[in-house]
Amino acid sequence: MPLQQYIITEPHGRLGIWHITEDEAFFVRKLPLTNVEKEEIAAVSGQKRLEKLAGKLLLQQLTGWAYTLMKDDFGKPFFKDSNVHLSLSHSGDYVVGIISEQPVGIDVQYLTPKVERIAPRVMNENKFKNLDVNNPLEHLHVYWCAKEALYKAYGKRHLDFRKNILIEPFNYTLAQKGVFPNKITEGSVVTDKEVQRFDIYYKKIKNYILVYAIQKSH
Repeated sequence: MPLQQYIITEPHGRLGIWHITEDEAFFVRKLPLTNVEKEEIAAVSGQKRLEKLAGKLLLQQLTGWAYTLMKDDFGKPFFKDSNVHLSLSHSGDYVVGIISEQPVGIDVQYLTPKVERIAPRVMNENKFKNLDVNNPLEHLHVYWCAKEALYKAYGKRHLDFRKNILIEPFNYTLAQKGVFPNKITEGSVVTDKEVQRFDIYYKKIKNYILVYAIQKSH
């Protein structure tokens, strides 16, 4: 499926959504892979390989230029010789990516009841008391994705999702009425050394929830 692109709130920000309907050969024809990248692709198979290939092509189309993708000491991806920030996520047949001049994180998740079982590990109890009565599962997924997006944007390990990554409560009914890009709330990464604050945006794609977070400039 052709790439869906969106201009986001940052002056030079762009978000892409790719629904994978193509086979591996399609992406290989489109991508000028280095030997290192070929080795990375060869190390995985099946859907994982398609996700990697789709993510690389997505970033290429978002940036419009050939890039070398690196990882820092914490495993966070970055473009070599560029100050542009990026983030990728995948779930099911969807791969999403975002680039911005500000630190940014993105997450997409297929709606599944299993999140109700594992969410207490990362969310404070009071959040469960305020879930939307008509769409509690979707509301819960937005919180979940927001936590993941902030974790990626911060880019360092050793964060406690409950203590260090905080999401302001929000009204999910109102969030659904907004037009994408739709800022629904704010979040913070709080550590002993610093506090980083983020604007949080949301979009529902069929049975998927997409959330991205961009660090506030001041």
